[in-house]
Amino acid sequence: MNNNMIAEKRFMWLLIALSCMLVVVSLAGCGASSPSPSETTDTFLKGIQTGDDEMVNSVYAPGDFKISDAIESEGDDIGAFDENEEMYKALAGKMREFEYELSDEQIKGDKATVTVKIRTYPLGSVMTDFISDYMSQALVLAFSDTSEEKLEKLATTIFTEKMNALSDKSYQKDTTLTLTKENDVWKIDDISKNDEFINALSGNLISAMEQLEEAFSEDKDE
Repeated sequence: MNNNMIAEKRFMWLLIALSCMLVVVSLAGCGASSPSPSETTDTFLKGIQTGDDEMVNSVYAPGDFKISDAIESEGDDIGAFDENEEMYKALAGKMREFEYELSDEQIKGDKATVTVKIRTYPLGSVMTDFISDYMSQALVLAFSDTSEEKLEKLATTIFTEKMNALSDKSYQKDTTLTLTKENDVWKIDDISKNDEFINALSGNLISAMEQLEEAFSEDKDE
């Protein structure tokens, strides 16, 4: 084998070695990159859907989000649950069945926004219907000097029946989640003040409860 052929083979092996190194470096670089704002948002929402607090808090800046507490508080705001586990489970189950689409990711420095289209059950309307039906039936029972236990059972029956009857995710809303990059990793900002997102996720339940509270306040003033 002449010197030219030996030189050519060595050059070919050198090219192969360099190509392999480039592939390894490229793969390592891909693995090291942090999730995008949209991917982080996807993780956050999937965590809520599955009731996985650990998944949620892995991408949530405050790191103290408890899904069960958040859902239970929605009912407690109007005294709907009062430690009624059956009513809680009925609401929690439906709230976690929301669907979503992500779009319009915007990044400006260490800040980002992602548009979230929420599609879920009209839980606000159901809550309004529940309160109306319960109040009218409870009023009739009140005249017969019924017990609190029977009133609670009535509330549970009406509420769970309405929740179980839900099948059409007719409520749809576009909302926005904001993120901040911390140590080169995107995190969802505190949602406690993001009323629009929380209301959308709850199927307009927040707005419905605020309207009910206003109506009850007006009745008391009169």
